[in-house]
Amino acid sequence: MQRISSRHWCGAFILAATAASGILPAQLAAQTENVIFSFNDPQFTATACGNLQLSAGLLYLNDRLYGTTPSGGTGELGLPTTRDGVAFGLTIPQGDQTEGQRNIMHSFVNDVEGDGLYPCARLIAGPRGAIYGTTISGGAHGLGSVFMLTHPSGQKGWTERVLYSFQGGSDGAGPAGGLTLDASGNLYGATSGGGNNNNGTVFELIKPPSGDDFTETILYSFTGGDDGYVPNGDLLLDSTGTLFGTTFYGGLYEAGTVFSLTPTGTIGVWNKATLWDFDSASTLYSAAGPNGGLLGGTGALFGTTQNGGAQPLSGDCCGVVFFLWQEYANDPLYTMVILHQFADGSDGSTPLAGLFKDASGNFWGSTTAGGGSALGTVFELAPDPVRVNVWHYSVVYSFQGGSDGATPESPLTTDGTALYGTTSAGGAYNGGTVYKLTP
Repeated sequence: MQRISSRHWCGAFILAATAASGILPAQLAAQTENVIFSFNDPQFTATACGNLQLSAGLLYLNDRLYGTTPSGGTGELGLPTTRDGVAFGLTIPQGDQTEGQRNIMHSFVNDVEGDGLYPCARLIAGPRGAIYGTTISGGAHGLGSVFMLTHPSGQKGWTERVLYSFQGGSDGAGPAGGLTLDASGNLYGATSGGGNNNNGTVFELIKPPSGDDFTETILYSFTGGDDGYVPNGDLLLDSTGTLFGTTFYGGLYEAGTVFSLTPTGTIGVWNKATLWDFDSASTLYSAAGPNGGLLGGTGALFGTTQNGGAQPLSGDCCGVVFFLWQEYANDPLYTMVILHQFADGSDGSTPLAGLFKDASGNFWGSTTAGGGSALGTVFELAPDPVRVNVWHYSVVYSFQGGSDGATPESPLTTDGTALYGTTSAGGAYNGGTVYKLTP
């Protein structure tokens, strides 16, 4: 729900932030980019992931990076047409090493056992060394799956197990985003289709007291109207137990929404609220098509949209970084602040990925287009060290489209000393890269 009465105040906020953006604090600086792995097969295909999140972010765990690609792999009996994605691990180069060593944890082939197809979302870490993920297709019914990877003690390699196969009815279909894990080991996610109205769902997989036979329950089925439809980004679970997410379409202005789901205390019963309706034609709040998930929690949410912004009437251009906040605790009204509007120039364009927040409170992200070579950027947004509510935007790297990669579409992650991400094109074989950014 929008707060109407504060819009003029927010407009003044935006103008103040923009006017001050020419004075950059010291922490904003260009980064050195190094490619630590180049994919040598077609790895990222728009059709595989439904044009939503085309390449997943990386998971940093125990000095390694873990990720997925929606194509490539060994395939069934080596057949190229069944190379339907991989989950991989990658060592981080040390010393004189320039490239990490990749190992394939699992190749998806959707065989007779109902394996998945096209893992498009990030992996998450679970208890006892388990790793969880989703595939947007495949599974026992061909409509997507939730899977678990384990590394049995004393054994080589990883073992994959499908925890749930979507059937395409009220249970949902096509999970495009990643999973979220709570303290009890239950998993939460969203499907871009299926549900009671075939407009997507938010689901929970409830972990049993023993074993791995999860039970699915639907927390919400989108109607396709003002409540939004096609939830596509990763869900956010905050410390209050509230879930937050976005829909790519729907809402009052058909430009997507931000929503929350609050538990009622009854298993499987949650209260859904729309916190913001995006509007690409709004003068102060032009934004549309949220795609990358949210950061923050109750009362303060940060995210990106791939459309709207400085040039709202120019088709798919260009996107924004936004901040939603509550003025008072338990206030149902949210106010939006645009932290940056992309102009399709050197500052970048079309951020498909969500944001990453570092230990200093700065936000980092990527754009798939724009920059010096129009092939994407990595950017930083930093709060002013003195002036409240003033943020500074800086492009820290522009991709050139050669061996350094092109069109980054994934969020960033860190090992504490450097930032890591992926590009969907470029690299030594033009199949995409894993890159590292250091000051």
